[in-house]
Amino acid sequence: VSNGRDSPLLRICNNQSESLRSCEFKLNRNNSRPCGRDESYTSSSNQMTLITRTGAGTILDQLRFKVYYEFIDTKQDGLELRKPCNRLITQSGNFHSPKNTFFYGRGGKRNSKCVYQFMPGTISLDFNLLDSQTCATSFNRQTHRYECASSLNYATNSQIPHRMTGKIRYYKVYNNETRIQVSCFCTNVKGSLRFTSKYSQQVEIVLENMESWVDSSHFYFNGRYFISHFPNLFT
Repeated sequence: VSNGRDSPLLRICNNQSESLRSCEFKLNRNNSRPCGRDESYTSSSNQMTLITRTGAGTILDQLRFKVYYEFIDTKQDGLELRKPCNRLITQSGNFHSPKNTFFYGRGGKRNSKCVYQFMPGTISLDFNLLDSQTCATSFNRQTHRYECASSLNYATNSQIPHRMTGKIRYYKVYNNETRIQVSCFCTNVKGSLRFTSKYSQQVEIVLENMESWVDSSHFYFNGRYFISHFPNLFT
């Protein structure tokens, strides 16, 4: 197994199985947990090569194995901001939540948080898949803001195990330091939501208590961002 063409990750000869990273339960379609780093191989290049060589012998079935593989989508919008999952968006255009498997339960994460930061302008959000088992989105008619409302029964009952929760929070950032939460979403909302501010803005994705099978197909949103030029009296 090589990382591209010239960087070998593994060489196995005869019965050297003790040095092989294997994930046997995955071959039986058991998704109780993800394959760990010590049970699999990850290529840092855009390809991975597997080569088998066998010589002449008297054994008819010299080699038998199965391989489970997948392609990881590491493309993200904007620029990295202190860590791979945090992004700085400086140009108008479309953006979406990350698809990288390693940010989710299937990649070994139990909890994950990503922050998208925007310059002053207009953000439009569409929720495609946003479903939490212990939370619901409600609209506060007094503040005209969306809120995340947790179940009181769940919060007070210690016998109920922790369940998955996915939230998207929208913040206004004043002086690049003070964050004020404007809205929170944990279930789908119909239609596009539009936010406009002359200050910096943040969209924060918070995923908690993810199961081993959870990936970007379970929590997903997309949006549009437009740079705006505001008059001095805009508030």
